[in-house]
Amino acid sequence: MPATLSSAASGRATAPRPQVARVPIGALGADYDALVAGHSPALSRAWLTATGADPVLTVRVGQRLMATARLVPATMVGRPLGDFLDGSRTARAALRGLGLADTRLRLPLLVCGEPTLAGPHGLAFAPDATDAVRAALVAGLDAAARRHQPAVRGVLIKELVGPLAALDGGLCEAGFCGFSAGPGMVLPLDPAWRAWPDVLAAYTSKYRVKANRADALSAAVRRHRLTGDALVAALPALQGLYDQVLARADAALGRFDLAALPALTAAMGDRYCVWGYRLGDRWVGVATALSDGDTLWAHLVGLDYGVNGAHGVYPRLLNDYVRTGLAGGVSRVDFGRTAEEIKSTLGAVAVPQPCCLRFVHPVAHRLLPAVARATAVPTARERRPFRQAWYAAHGGWAARTLGVPRARLPGGPEAAPAEPG
Repeated sequence: MPATLSSAASGRATAPRPQVARVPIGALGADYDALVAGHSPALSRAWLTATGADPVLTVRVGQRLMATARLVPATMVGRPLGDFLDGSRTARAALRGLGLADTRLRLPLLVCGEPTLAGPHGLAFAPDATDAVRAALVAGLDAAARRHQPAVRGVLIKELVGPLAALDGGLCEAGFCGFSAGPGMVLPLDPAWRAWPDVLAAYTSKYRVKANRADALSAAVRRHRLTGDALVAALPALQGLYDQVLARADAALGRFDLAALPALTAAMGDRYCVWGYRLGDRWVGVATALSDGDTLWAHLVGLDYGVNGAHGVYPRLLNDYVRTGLAGGVSRVDFGRTAEEIKSTLGAVAVPQPCCLRFVHPVAHRLLPAVARATAVPTARERRPFRQAWYAAHGGWAARTLGVPRARLPGGPEAAPAEPG
């Protein structure tokens, strides 16, 4: 790029300014594939095309692609936010000013990420991306939300964990309001575990009995991996099962249209799987998962609550996620949010899921910090199902794998864990 007059006089070239653009999925090229290769598969062109995603945001410096963001309109629905306040009168007044205190939540947002999938699935940066690149992307997110007015009230950046953890502070400095959503429940898989019996052997007898009981109760339930015509034929029943779960949720961000599953499984291959659970001649459960080879993310779950209790469909489904993770050789299974206690009986640990929110209207946005400070996310009791010897030997490795303090796991920080495997 030619130097400016001032830079020519000093002998220094001025770096080109980052340029933000909205790019249709079909116009993305090999440089996009290279940028997102080390990030979430939900940023891949295959996923974006199959799910009918909107154009993505890109940031270029000169000709080089330095960052991208996926944006999806989604409505957050659930209980009134006033139900989660810690008693602060200021926060309740702020919520009333936003119209979110006492009525059932219905908040339309532009979501940076995959609305129905927990994890860092919305952003990708080049390793040498500068603060100027990040600032340009943040400005692009804000501009995108403004373009969608009045259909959306703000932009939500989901789950600043893993490769996105370092962005949390910078986004707050850029005017976003940080807050903690419900924790993600993540199970680290000991590399020494080759199959399900190895996991069972690491449990105490109490939790080994629980895991075996789930399989025994669901013995009559058959699990089928669904693709192609079989998946298409099952879609109406599976959508009904998924909707049953949504109807019972305290809160939900968006609703996934299961009609996208045939295209998604075809495009993603073994990276995305759909399993149907059948009891006799009826579908009673559905579970889907995304894998990048290191993490298996539980995605969609659907249940027939009329048979779930008697046949243990949900506990069986959780067991199967672990078995799938073992078979795929991943390091962790991310079960997502909700149902913390039952997921912890398999060894999953609550991992904080920081997010950032920015309302488009400046007055509404100024009220957000008071609400975020006073919001108390309900927490469930966490179980610790593995034998004490396992935590003492592998707790340090597990904490590093999950990105949580060592003291969060039994054995305490004074333990001297050995690496597994």
